[in-house]
Amino acid sequence: MRAINTQIIFVIFTIFFTFIKNEPSSEANIECGTTEIQCDTCVRLHKIRYIWNINNLDYHRPEGGDKVSIISPTFSATTKDEVKWFLELLPGNSSTDSISLQICLSPESKETRVRAKFSAVFLDDEQRVLSTYGDDTIYAFDNLGEYWGWDDIPIDAVILPDDKLKIVCNLTFCEYINHLVHRNNASNNLTTGISQQSHCDLCQDFISLLNNSEFSDVVLLTKNKEYPAHKAILAARSPVFATMFKKGQESGKKIKRVDITDLRDEKTVDEMLRYIYTGKCENIRELADDLLTAANKYGLSGLEKMCMKTLCKNLTIENAANMLLLADKHHANELKPKIIRFIAEKYVQVSNTTDWKHIARTKPEYIHEVCQLLLDNDDKH
Repeated sequence: MRAINTQIIFVIFTIFFTFIKNEPSSEANIECGTTEIQCDTCVRLHKIRYIWNINNLDYHRPEGGDKVSIISPTFSATTKDEVKWFLELLPGNSSTDSISLQICLSPESKETRVRAKFSAVFLDDEQRVLSTYGDDTIYAFDNLGEYWGWDDIPIDAVILPDDKLKIVCNLTFCEYINHLVHRNNASNNLTTGISQQSHCDLCQDFISLLNNSEFSDVVLLTKNKEYPAHKAILAARSPVFATMFKKGQESGKKIKRVDITDLRDEKTVDEMLRYIYTGKCENIRELADDLLTAANKYGLSGLEKMCMKTLCKNLTIENAANMLLLADKHHANELKPKIIRFIAEKYVQVSNTTDWKHIARTKPEYIHEVCQLLLDNDDKH
């Protein structure tokens, strides 16, 4: 009887996740009228006017030299905007009496393939224009860290008598191109509504299955809690569980209990099981680092991607060092380069944190990676 229940659960589970991945199609035998489809392609534009006042310019010349090098703070259209920018003032290419001004797509951005046009105006203390740079050209920023700008700006024409610069950058950018598709076929709208409701019902049914021990055939054990579960579901979602249960079958030993000893707390296990049974997480922001550990151990690639995206969004100067350790520990090859770029951009601030000073003593290879990126950026400029 137990084997029959397991087979039934496996079949239901397979149907459920096939349903999630594929949109339901209309039945071939039903005749439908003509469906009219209208598509509106829209470009969402943001405009920013960024004013950058630089005082005591001489103090931005390293070791008393004649080369200016300074990066502005990052800025964005809104506090929640996923497209972030910064300005960079550099030595001119052909003369020590000139400067270069670049506008850069920050590595902190969550969006790439941004299109933008921009201009820079140098003002005096009376808000009068000293020099203007830029036109209506639209530039492509296809990679994080990519930049455009102007070389060989005569410094004598823009610097003010009290050794300062006043720069106004006007930026207009397209965050994305959105396609809005409208259908006027009532039956299609009805099908969509039914499919969404069915998906919600199925998720709720599988949560009920997880919370009900009646048909379970394995128990996951933590230090303080037992989780009745279902081998068919665990094996279908996790290659690690699949291998574990398969070896048990081949050896003739039925695995009825699995110790979960390396996850920090029950909240992490709760959320991992929620993902396994429904494909969703409710508290990923709070538990992203612990869930990344769970995803890495049990081969949950979808959960791993969700965790990396969340960690990247919440990267700060204070946690950058620990995030780098976490990414390296779990071989998060998509996350680690983004953290390295963030640290390189904010190196002065990050290097003053206690965690980074500890890394400098124990993991010198990280220092090398950050320095190499800084050198590569210097070569680009």
